[in-house]
Amino acid sequence: MEKPTTHRPDRRNFLKTISLAGGGICIAVYLPGCTNAPEPEPLPPVDLPFTPFVKIDPAGRFILLAKNPEIGQGVKTALPMIIAEEMAIPWSSVSVEQADFHEKYDGQWAGGSLAVRVNWTAMRKAGAMVRTVFLEAGARKMGVDPAQCTAQEGRVIHTPDNRAVSYFDLLDLIGEIQAPDPEQVQLKSPDAFQVIGASISDPDLKDMVTGKLRYVSDLTLPDMLYATVVKPPSLSARVVGFDREQALALPGIREAFILDNEEYGGRLLRPNSPNFRSGVVLVGDSTWAVLSNRKNLKIEWETPEGPPIRSADILDERAIRNPATVRKDGDFRKAVNAAAGTLTAQYKVPLLAHVPMEPMNCLARATLETCEIWAPTQNPGSVAAALTEVLGYAPEQITIHTPRMGGGFGRRYYVDYAIEAVAVSRKVNRPVKVIWTREDDVQNDFYRPAGVHRLQACWDDAGQFSGWNHLMSNASRNTYLGRDGNPWGTELDEYEFPAGLISNLHFQYHEIKANIPLGQWRAVSHSSNAFAVLSFLDELAAAMSTDTVQVYHKLLDGKGMAPVTGRFQLDTDRVLAVLERVTRMAGWGEPSPPGTGKGIAAGYFQGAFVAEVVEVQVDEENRLTVPRIWAAVDCGVVVNPKGARAQVEGAILEGLCAAFYGKITVEDGVVRQSNFHDYPWIRIGQAPDIEIEFIKNDHPPGGLGEPPLPPVAPALCNAVFAAAGRRIRELPLADQGFII
Repeated sequence: MEKPTTHRPDRRNFLKTISLAGGGICIAVYLPGCTNAPEPEPLPPVDLPFTPFVKIDPAGRFILLAKNPEIGQGVKTALPMIIAEEMAIPWSSVSVEQADFHEKYDGQWAGGSLAVRVNWTAMRKAGAMVRTVFLEAGARKMGVDPAQCTAQEGRVIHTPDNRAVSYFDLLDLIGEIQAPDPEQVQLKSPDAFQVIGASISDPDLKDMVTGKLRYVSDLTLPDMLYATVVKPPSLSARVVGFDREQALALPGIREAFILDNEEYGGRLLRPNSPNFRSGVVLVGDSTWAVLSNRKNLKIEWETPEGPPIRSADILDERAIRNPATVRKDGDFRKAVNAAAGTLTAQYKVPLLAHVPMEPMNCLARATLETCEIWAPTQNPGSVAAALTEVLGYAPEQITIHTPRMGGGFGRRYYVDYAIEAVAVSRKVNRPVKVIWTREDDVQNDFYRPAGVHRLQACWDDAGQFSGWNHLMSNASRNTYLGRDGNPWGTELDEYEFPAGLISNLHFQYHEIKANIPLGQWRAVSHSSNAFAVLSFLDELAAAMSTDTVQVYHKLLDGKGMAPVTGRFQLDTDRVLAVLERVTRMAGWGEPSPPGTGKGIAAGYFQGAFVAEVVEVQVDEENRLTVPRIWAAVDCGVVVNPKGARAQVEGAILEGLCAAFYGKITVEDGVVRQSNFHDYPWIRIGQAPDIEIEFIKNDHPPGGLGEPPLPPVAPALCNAVFAAAGRRIRELPLADQGFII
């Protein structure tokens, strides 16, 4: 089967002296919990089966497979680093390959800041098993006790006499070694780490900066055609018909047809499927042919009767009626009646688009019997499931390659563009690359929900918090995606801050029905909820005539491992530690010049604790600039400091972009924004200096791609209040009279 033309380094032939599965020297790594397959029978010596994660190139390199898709979050570096550490091999001897989708890898996704967090132990055990096999082989070769041997830098060393043998000199013996029990292998002590904790560049970096890296948009297949899908002009519209004869007469066009939901028995529009929208497909000889001719098509659209679809309706607090209780501790009303002071505030957040730098696209080679795709997807498992559900392929008929992609931020968790590519390829019986324009991407997104947050808190005569109420109203992703459970399940968690810290606490949720596509966005609900909660803490500080940091102390001091819900506990000491660190970094409490202010916010998400200080300058004409941002991060063990720093910087900048400009407006079903001219992104000249410090400890890795984002907006708006005396309770700032 022919593969797409792309940049691929040459490889030397594998050893021919040993016949092992896969053509290379492969160590069997079975990890309970990382495969659905039954535990294998004890393996005979030498003839070991293929391993998912480790191959050895006899030319002198270790080939480590990165199982999770790479969207810029650094897992193509971090996961192999973990394996290499436990294998006791130098990173200079490693080559990294991206794994295709396969059930043997178990759990291949990019989302939720989970890749390193979930795979930490499994990848360590994989590497430790390989190291254990080489230790046994080395001991046999030297005729010594394995207990007297250590592994370092890809060598087995006999400690008493310092004799050493390279892993590559043991390839003829490893087939005789019984694969060790992954539960019994000895993992390295963190103080012995040499690869983990080193700043290592992305293996694709050189190809990225020299233009050699091939994204899906760069790939070609023999006999390949190009396609674009012209989608309805509004969220409720559908295509009725078009002038096919006129379309086929356009230059470079090979085929044109309607890709209709009804063709697939209505499955394409089911809430829990990819939400594919019908449209007119234009297939041609080149990208230029299909994109330039879109505007020439004569299409008839139909908009069914019904209530108008408007984003403004979601933000109408007058619609809030009889909210459901998400969590209720104690008696909030009783606490309010007995309080020495109370404060109420309301906050609003808009719909947000994802706008990854690479718009949606997919390359497919499909027939009725087989389907092979090159999909820039965050969740290849969902793609495979959708291909089975929607197009009827059996799992064994599906091959999914996962090339590196130009950003995702949650948008590529959905699979509509992949379904399009396969459906079109199957229709024309040719390989097809489906291409989206930026306008397609912005106007056919799965948006971060808009919402209203109404908060009320009270305190006693001693200045301690005695009650807290958080009422949230929005359109639920849970409902839109057709998931089981309560509508607030994706919107307001029962462990939302400050759950577990105040005895009288009430969380409420009101669902707004809105036929607007909704989905996950970076940091999911925390991207919006933190703005309200952490801004409110700053308002409480002003109302109580104290410092914002002291408000955190009132909530957290002496709480230790605070029980929040079920088995989940909040390590309040780690929150206080990042707060202490960032205040020291930023000179918190020192006087600022007129028109300059600092704001602070801290939180936790996916096992990481982040505190940030934002410095803002506002002049007399309401020009707003952000000179500096400081961030203190406790994400446990930092696998790759270079990659970790990039994740923190990226999350901060995206949070800043959203707070400055982010807003999607839907009027009468039409998404009014379309490109960067009306959905702006900050320019490099607007980017602040960012200072980051990581708190070192031996806690297992937490998430990092998302946790630094939620504190940005509240810290920014708290800084605006410090600089200009204005409370910002609705985003984006560009709508609040500021010049940015």
